[in-house]
Amino acid sequence: MKSYMAISVIANPERSKIGIMQVKDFQKTPIFCGTLTLAKTKRGMRPQKFMSENRFRKPSEAIEMLRSADLILLAPGDSNTAREFLEMLNGYQLSCRSVRLCRYCLLENKFTPIDKRSIKSRNEMICPDCALGELHRELAHTKLGEAGLERIEKTLLRTRDLDRVFGMLDPERLDHDLTLYSMIAATKPADVPTVKISDLPLPKRFGELLSGKIKELLPVQALSVENGLLKGTSQLVISETATGKTLIGELAGIKNLMEGRGNFLFIVPLVALANQKEDDFKERYSQLGITTVLQVGVSRIIHEKRRKKSSTASTTIWVGTYEGVDYLLRSGKAGRLGKIGTVV
Repeated sequence: MKSYMAISVIANPERSKIGIMQVKDFQKTPIFCGTLTLAKTKRGMRPQKFMSENRFRKPSEAIEMLRSADLILLAPGDSNTAREFLEMLNGYQLSCRSVRLCRYCLLENKFTPIDKRSIKSRNEMICPDCALGELHRELAHTKLGEAGLERIEKTLLRTRDLDRVFGMLDPERLDHDLTLYSMIAATKPADVPTVKISDLPLPKRFGELLSGKIKELLPVQALSVENGLLKGTSQLVISETATGKTLIGELAGIKNLMEGRGNFLFIVPLVALANQKEDDFKERYSQLGITTVLQVGVSRIIHEKRRKKSSTASTTIWVGTYEGVDYLLRSGKAGRLGKIGTVV
Protein backbone atom coordinates (compact mmCIF):
# COMPACT_ATOMS: atom_id res chain seq x y z
CA MET A 1 0.00 0.00 0.00
CA LYS A 2 1.19 3.50 -0.83
CA SER A 3 1.34 5.83 2.15
CA TYR A 4 -0.63 9.05 1.84
CA MET A 5 1.41 12.26 1.53
CA ALA A 6 -0.13 15.53 2.65
CA ILE A 7 0.62 18.45 0.35
CA SER A 8 0.40 21.96 1.76
CA VAL A 9 0.83 25.35 0.12
CA ILE A 10 2.24 28.18 2.22
CA ALA A 11 1.56 31.75 1.13
CA ASN A 12 3.89 34.46 2.36
CA PRO A 13 2.37 37.91 1.66
CA GLU A 14 5.05 40.46 0.85
CA ARG A 15 4.73 43.96 -0.55
CA SER A 16 3.23 43.64 -4.07
CA LYS A 17 3.80 39.87 -4.31
CA ILE A 18 3.17 36.57 -2.55
CA GLY A 19 5.82 33.94 -1.89
CA ILE A 20 4.48 30.44 -2.60
CA MET A 21 5.96 27.28 -1.10
CA GLN A 22 4.68 23.76 -1.65
CA VAL A 23 5.67 21.32 1.10
CA LYS A 24 5.16 17.61 1.55
CA ASP A 25 4.22 16.16 4.94
CA PHE A 26 5.17 19.45 6.64
CA GLN A 27 8.86 18.94 5.88
CA LYS A 28 11.19 21.91 6.32
CA THR A 29 12.52 21.93 2.75
CA PRO A 30 9.79 22.71 0.17
CA ILE A 31 9.35 20.80 -3.07
CA PHE A 32 8.47 24.01 -4.91
CA CYS A 33 9.11 27.74 -4.44
CA GLY A 34 7.73 30.59 -6.50
CA THR A 35 6.20 34.06 -6.41
CA LEU A 36 2.69 35.10 -7.36
CA THR A 37 1.58 38.60 -8.36
CA LEU A 38 -2.12 39.52 -8.25
CA ALA A 39 -4.14 42.05 -10.22
CA LYS A 40 -7.61 43.56 -9.79
CA THR A 41 -10.03 42.48 -12.51
CA LYS A 42 -13.75 42.78 -13.10
CA ARG A 43 -14.15 39.41 -11.37
CA GLY A 44 -12.03 40.44 -8.42
CA MET A 45 -8.40 39.63 -7.54
CA ARG A 46 -6.82 37.18 -9.97
CA PRO A 47 -3.29 35.81 -10.62
CA GLN A 48 -1.35 38.03 -12.99
CA LYS A 49 2.20 36.65 -12.91
CA PHE A 50 3.58 33.38 -11.57
CA MET A 51 7.35 32.83 -11.44
CA SER A 52 9.68 30.07 -10.27
CA GLU A 53 13.47 29.95 -10.56
CA ASN A 54 13.42 33.19 -12.60
CA ARG A 55 11.08 31.64 -15.18
CA PHE A 56 7.53 32.70 -15.93
CA ARG A 57 4.85 30.07 -15.54
CA LYS A 58 1.20 30.13 -16.43
CA PRO A 59 -0.85 31.94 -13.73
CA SER A 60 -3.38 29.10 -13.96
CA GLU A 61 -0.72 26.73 -12.57
CA ALA A 62 -0.82 28.64 -9.28
CA ILE A 63 -4.58 28.10 -9.03
CA GLU A 64 -4.18 24.41 -9.85
CA MET A 65 -1.55 24.11 -7.11
CA LEU A 66 -3.83 25.79 -4.58
CA ARG A 67 -6.82 23.65 -5.56
CA SER A 68 -4.86 20.40 -5.31
CA ALA A 69 -3.39 21.24 -1.89
CA ASP A 70 -4.68 19.45 1.19
CA LEU A 71 -4.09 22.62 3.17
CA ILE A 72 -3.44 26.28 2.34
CA LEU A 73 -1.56 28.18 5.03
CA LEU A 74 -1.21 31.96 5.20
CA ALA A 75 1.84 33.34 7.01
CA PRO A 76 1.92 36.79 8.66
CA GLY A 77 3.15 39.52 6.33
CA ASP A 78 2.02 42.58 4.41
CA SER A 79 -1.60 43.18 5.42
CA ASN A 80 -2.71 44.63 2.07
CA THR A 81 -1.24 41.74 0.09
CA ALA A 82 -2.74 39.25 2.54
CA ARG A 83 -6.18 40.82 2.10
CA GLU A 84 -5.88 40.61 -1.70
CA PHE A 85 -4.80 36.96 -1.47
CA LEU A 86 -7.82 36.10 0.70
CA GLU A 87 -10.09 37.88 -1.79
CA MET A 88 -8.62 35.79 -4.62
CA LEU A 89 -9.10 32.55 -2.64
CA ASN A 90 -12.70 33.50 -1.98
CA GLY A 91 -13.22 34.06 -5.69
CA TYR A 92 -12.14 30.49 -6.35
CA GLN A 93 -14.08 29.16 -3.37
CA LEU A 94 -10.91 28.20 -1.54
CA SER A 95 -10.08 28.70 2.13
CA CYS A 96 -6.90 28.88 4.20
CA ARG A 97 -5.63 28.85 7.73
CA SER A 98 -3.29 31.28 9.41
CA VAL A 99 0.06 29.89 10.52
CA ARG A 100 2.95 31.38 12.49
CA LEU A 101 6.30 30.61 10.91
CA CYS A 102 9.92 31.37 11.71
CA ARG A 103 10.57 34.53 9.73
CA TYR A 104 14.27 33.76 9.37
CA CYS A 105 13.47 30.38 7.79
CA LEU A 106 10.82 31.96 5.59
CA LEU A 107 13.40 34.38 4.17
CA GLU A 108 15.39 31.33 3.05
CA ASN A 109 12.34 29.51 1.66
CA LYS A 110 12.13 27.05 4.52
CA PHE A 111 9.02 25.93 6.36
CA THR A 112 9.30 25.97 10.17
CA PRO A 113 6.12 26.53 12.21
CA ILE A 114 6.35 28.33 15.54
CA ASP A 115 5.74 25.88 18.40
CA LYS A 116 6.52 25.44 22.08
CA ARG A 117 10.23 24.98 21.30
CA SER A 118 10.51 28.34 19.53
CA ILE A 119 12.71 31.08 20.95
CA LYS A 120 11.98 34.75 21.55
CA SER A 121 14.17 37.20 19.63
CA ARG A 122 13.52 40.95 19.30
CA ASN A 123 9.79 40.69 20.05
CA GLU A 124 9.19 37.77 17.70
CA MET A 125 9.50 34.01 17.85
CA ILE A 126 12.03 32.10 15.75
CA CYS A 127 13.02 28.45 15.53
CA PRO A 128 15.84 26.97 17.68
CA ASP A 129 18.13 26.45 14.66
CA CYS A 130 17.94 30.11 13.64
CA ALA A 131 18.34 31.27 17.25
CA LEU A 132 21.48 29.14 17.64
CA GLY A 133 22.77 30.56 14.35
CA GLU A 134 22.27 34.11 15.63
CA LEU A 135 23.98 33.18 18.89
CA HIS A 136 27.01 31.71 17.10
CA ARG A 137 27.36 34.83 14.96
CA GLU A 138 27.30 37.00 18.08
CA LEU A 139 29.90 34.80 19.80
CA ALA A 140 32.20 34.47 16.78
CA HIS A 141 34.54 37.22 18.00
CA THR A 142 34.66 36.14 21.66
CA LYS A 143 36.98 33.10 21.27
CA LEU A 144 34.78 31.22 23.71
CA GLY A 145 35.84 27.65 24.46
CA GLU A 146 33.69 24.62 23.68
CA ALA A 147 32.56 24.20 27.30
CA GLY A 148 31.50 27.85 27.53
CA LEU A 149 29.70 27.72 24.20
CA GLU A 150 27.88 24.54 25.18
CA ARG A 151 26.69 26.11 28.43
CA ILE A 152 25.37 29.20 26.66
CA GLU A 153 23.62 27.03 24.06
CA LYS A 154 21.93 25.03 26.81
CA THR A 155 20.93 28.26 28.55
CA LEU A 156 19.33 29.50 25.33
CA LEU A 157 17.35 26.28 24.81
CA ARG A 158 16.28 26.34 28.46
CA THR A 159 15.18 29.98 28.65
CA ARG A 160 13.97 30.26 25.03
CA ASP A 161 14.93 33.96 25.12
CA LEU A 162 17.78 35.04 22.82
CA ASP A 163 17.85 38.66 24.01
CA ARG A 164 18.15 37.55 27.61
CA VAL A 165 21.05 35.23 26.75
CA PHE A 166 22.78 38.05 24.84
CA GLY A 167 22.61 39.95 28.13
CA MET A 168 25.03 37.39 29.60
CA LEU A 169 27.68 38.82 27.27
CA ASP A 170 27.13 42.45 28.30
CA PRO A 171 28.46 43.53 31.73
CA GLU A 172 25.78 46.25 31.80
CA ARG A 173 22.95 43.72 31.40
CA LEU A 174 24.08 40.72 33.47
CA ASP A 175 21.17 38.52 34.51
CA HIS A 176 21.86 37.02 37.93
CA ASP A 177 19.60 34.03 37.33
CA LEU A 178 21.48 33.10 34.14
CA THR A 179 25.06 33.90 35.14
CA LEU A 180 24.80 32.07 38.45
CA TYR A 181 26.80 28.85 38.01
CA SER A 182 26.43 27.28 41.43
CA MET A 183 25.82 28.19 45.06
CA ILE A 184 27.73 27.28 48.19
CA ALA A 185 25.87 27.68 51.46
CA ALA A 186 27.46 30.07 53.93
CA THR A 187 28.97 28.38 56.96
CA LYS A 188 29.29 29.93 60.38
CA PRO A 189 32.78 29.79 61.92
CA ALA A 190 31.37 27.75 64.82
CA ASP A 191 30.35 25.03 62.37
CA VAL A 192 33.86 24.68 60.93
CA PRO A 193 36.03 22.02 62.60
CA THR A 194 39.41 23.07 63.97
CA VAL A 195 42.29 22.08 61.70
CA LYS A 196 45.86 22.13 63.03
CA ILE A 197 48.81 22.81 60.73
CA SER A 198 50.54 19.73 62.13
CA ASP A 199 47.65 17.55 60.91
CA LEU A 200 47.88 18.68 57.28
CA PRO A 201 49.52 16.36 54.67
CA LEU A 202 52.24 18.88 53.81
CA PRO A 203 55.94 18.33 52.98
CA LYS A 204 57.79 18.12 56.28
CA ARG A 205 59.90 21.28 55.91
CA PHE A 206 56.91 23.29 54.70
CA GLY A 207 54.78 22.09 57.61
CA GLU A 208 57.48 22.91 60.12
CA LEU A 209 57.88 26.40 58.63
CA LEU A 210 54.15 27.12 58.94
CA SER A 211 53.87 25.61 62.42
CA GLY A 212 56.47 28.07 63.65
CA LYS A 213 54.09 30.93 62.85
CA ILE A 214 50.54 29.56 63.11
CA LYS A 215 49.02 26.58 64.86
CA GLU A 216 45.50 26.40 63.42
CA LEU A 217 43.81 27.35 60.17
CA LEU A 218 41.23 30.11 59.98
CA PRO A 219 37.63 29.05 59.15
CA VAL A 220 37.79 29.80 55.41
CA GLN A 221 41.13 27.97 55.20
CA ALA A 222 39.74 24.96 57.04
CA LEU A 223 36.72 24.89 54.71
CA SER A 224 39.00 24.98 51.69
CA VAL A 225 41.07 22.05 52.97
CA GLU A 226 37.88 20.16 53.81
CA ASN A 227 36.70 20.62 50.21
CA GLY A 228 39.81 19.17 48.59
CA LEU A 229 42.37 21.99 48.49
CA LEU A 230 45.29 19.64 49.10
CA LYS A 231 43.90 16.95 46.79
CA GLY A 232 44.17 18.95 43.57
CA THR A 233 40.60 20.28 43.54
CA SER A 234 40.13 23.61 41.72
CA GLN A 235 38.32 26.15 43.89
CA LEU A 236 36.79 29.61 43.75
CA VAL A 237 37.30 31.15 47.19
CA ILE A 238 35.33 34.28 48.06
CA SER A 239 35.87 35.79 51.46
CA GLU A 240 36.34 39.14 53.14
CA THR A 241 39.69 40.88 53.43
CA ALA A 242 42.10 39.49 56.06
CA THR A 243 40.35 36.11 56.32
CA GLY A 244 43.31 34.10 55.02
CA LYS A 245 42.72 33.67 51.29
CA THR A 246 46.40 34.12 50.38
CA LEU A 247 47.51 31.23 52.59
CA ILE A 248 44.95 29.00 50.88
CA GLY A 249 46.80 29.58 47.63
CA GLU A 250 50.17 29.08 49.29
CA LEU A 251 49.14 25.77 50.88
CA ALA A 252 48.26 24.30 47.48
CA GLY A 253 51.00 26.05 45.51
CA ILE A 254 53.98 25.31 47.77
CA LYS A 255 52.82 21.71 48.38
CA ASN A 256 52.54 21.02 44.64
CA LEU A 257 55.83 22.79 43.96
CA MET A 258 57.81 20.84 46.59
CA GLU A 259 56.24 17.55 45.51
CA GLY A 260 57.31 18.10 41.91
CA ARG A 261 53.95 18.86 40.31
CA GLY A 262 55.08 22.17 38.84
CA ASN A 263 55.81 25.82 39.55
CA PHE A 264 53.48 28.14 41.46
CA LEU A 265 51.94 31.04 39.48
CA PHE A 266 50.51 33.78 41.70
CA ILE A 267 48.68 36.50 39.72
CA VAL A 268 47.62 39.88 41.10
CA PRO A 269 46.04 42.98 39.48
CA LEU A 270 48.54 45.64 40.56
CA VAL A 271 52.32 46.01 40.21
CA ALA A 272 52.62 47.35 43.75
CA LEU A 273 50.88 44.25 45.09
CA ALA A 274 53.08 42.02 42.94
CA ASN A 275 56.19 43.68 44.40
CA GLN A 276 54.87 43.17 47.91
CA LYS A 277 54.09 39.50 47.34
CA GLU A 278 57.49 38.93 45.73
CA ASP A 279 59.21 40.28 48.84
CA ASP A 280 56.94 38.26 51.16
CA PHE A 281 57.48 34.98 49.30
CA LYS A 282 61.26 35.49 49.05
CA GLU A 283 61.52 36.11 52.78
CA ARG A 284 59.21 33.22 53.64
CA TYR A 285 60.23 30.45 51.25
CA SER A 286 63.83 31.06 50.18
CA GLN A 287 64.92 28.91 53.15
CA LEU A 288 63.08 26.01 51.50
CA GLY A 289 65.21 26.41 48.37
CA ILE A 290 62.36 28.06 46.46
CA THR A 291 63.05 30.88 44.00
CA THR A 292 60.60 33.78 43.61
CA VAL A 293 60.48 35.61 40.27
CA LEU A 294 58.54 38.76 39.40
CA GLN A 295 56.82 39.22 36.02
CA VAL A 296 55.17 42.55 35.23
CA GLY A 297 53.72 44.12 32.07
CA VAL A 298 55.52 44.87 28.81
CA SER A 299 55.53 48.59 29.69
CA ARG A 300 57.90 47.78 32.56
CA ILE A 301 60.10 45.23 30.83
CA ILE A 302 63.11 47.56 30.44
CA HIS A 303 63.00 48.47 34.12
CA GLU A 304 62.54 44.88 35.24
CA LYS A 305 65.45 43.60 33.10
CA ARG A 306 67.71 45.35 35.59
CA ARG A 307 66.54 42.87 38.19
CA LYS A 308 68.32 39.54 38.06
CA LYS A 309 66.07 36.69 36.99
CA SER A 310 66.80 33.28 38.49
CA SER A 311 66.35 29.92 36.80
CA THR A 312 62.71 28.85 36.46
CA ALA A 313 63.24 25.20 35.60
CA SER A 314 61.83 24.02 38.93
CA THR A 315 60.88 25.08 42.46
CA THR A 316 59.85 28.55 41.33
CA ILE A 317 57.13 30.90 42.48
CA TRP A 318 56.10 33.27 39.70
CA VAL A 319 54.50 36.47 40.98
CA GLY A 320 52.97 38.43 38.13
CA THR A 321 50.37 40.95 37.12
CA TYR A 322 47.62 40.08 34.64
CA GLU A 323 49.40 42.26 32.11
CA GLY A 324 52.75 40.57 32.74
CA VAL A 325 51.44 37.03 32.34
CA ASP A 326 49.40 38.06 29.30
CA TYR A 327 52.57 39.49 27.74
CA LEU A 328 54.43 36.19 28.17
CA LEU A 329 51.57 34.22 26.63
CA ARG A 330 51.05 36.54 23.66
CA SER A 331 54.75 36.96 22.91
CA GLY A 332 55.33 33.21 22.68
CA LYS A 333 57.41 33.12 25.87
CA ALA A 334 55.07 30.98 27.96
CA GLY A 335 57.74 28.30 28.13
CA ARG A 336 59.72 30.59 30.38
CA LEU A 337 57.24 29.86 33.15
CA GLY A 338 58.20 26.20 33.11
CA LYS A 339 55.68 23.55 34.10
CA ILE A 340 52.88 25.16 36.10
CA GLY A 341 51.32 23.10 38.87
CA THR A 342 49.19 25.74 40.60
CA VAL A 343 47.59 29.03 39.53
CA VAL A 344 46.25 31.48 42.11
